[in-house]
Amino acid sequence: MSEIFLSFKNLDERGRPSADSELAREVFNHLTGLGLDVFFSEVSLERMGVSAYKAAIDDALDRATTLIAVGTSRQNLESQWVKHEWDSFLNEILSGVKPFGRVFVYVDGMTLKDLPFALRQSQVFNRADAGLERLASFVLNAGASRYTPAESTPIDRKSAEPPELPAAPRSSDINDPFMMPIEEVSIKRRGPARVTGRIQQGICKPGDEVEIVGAWDTPRTIVVGIEIFGKVIEEGRAGDNVILLLSPLREYGASIGNVVARPGSMRAYRKFRAEVCVLPERDGGRGFRSGYIAHYYFRNRDTTGTVTLPAGIETVRPGDVVQLEVELSQPVAMNEGLPFAIRLAQRSIATGKVTTLME
Repeated sequence: MSEIFLSFKNLDERGRPSADSELAREVFNHLTGLGLDVFFSEVSLERMGVSAYKAAIDDALDRATTLIAVGTSRQNLESQWVKHEWDSFLNEILSGVKPFGRVFVYVDGMTLKDLPFALRQSQVFNRADAGLERLASFVLNAGASRYTPAESTPIDRKSAEPPELPAAPRSSDINDPFMMPIEEVSIKRRGPARVTGRIQQGICKPGDEVEIVGAWDTPRTIVVGIEIFGKVIEEGRAGDNVILLLSPLREYGASIGNVVARPGSMRAYRKFRAEVCVLPERDGGRGFRSGYIAHYYFRNRDTTGTVTLPAGIETVRPGDVVQLEVELSQPVAMNEGLPFAIRLAQRSIATGKVTTLME
């Protein structure tokens, strides 16, 4: 069974075990009782007998295919290391590093509006609503199915399951053009704009010219500084979670989901062709026809789009793999091979990857 990572705030302000820690222990005891392999730092690190805690946690996070964010308050879920864990995991799902990764949220005394925005897109379970049993059911189902689009595989309705093939390629080579999706933005009337994200490829240094791809006029600006965990650094490289300080931008010059990139290296598109794998019905997949409108999630950007099926195909069903065209309501920064998810009512119904950029 693939490993599950529990992300939670361990200690409160007084250095004592937090309420989140107790909640996480409940999840750990329940899931391990079902025979699942769970990384719970309070127990797992002691069993491993390691002293390099951060390295061990990072290794467990890297190997995990399911992350469960546990919390009793937004403040705890947004604490530095907890946010680093679930935010990094979400980024790796969106960028294709963990194409089969799942993120679930287990809370006590919180509503959906209390959660950080990025976590609202995940399946949320509340302790007060018998959430632990439901969470376990979803985790078991997540471990039982992993799907990606096939290589130009025609629809085969006789096959019970879509073929499992490698994820879309992702390059983190430092020699590739710099590119970083924006996760948070702070633009003030005075001083540099601050954009936060994970560098997916290339290198960025102070003084570099960049452009904001996906903004309506693709503005160009200059990187005036780079920070990582509050420290100023000389350069950011692929894989780093950084804050870029950019020369002043107008109020709407950048937004979450835009991409900071080397000028001319990337464009935003509305129309593209893609290979799409509709999830099996037991995992939430559902059929659709041409003209179907749903939400499309690229990295940390989402927008609505309309699908056009190939000539001769009236409908696709759960388990089908098909090539189709999509027209988005808003342009999105993308390149060929970019993975995405199609969602309806906050539940994934299909996954895909961009094969041809159109306009």
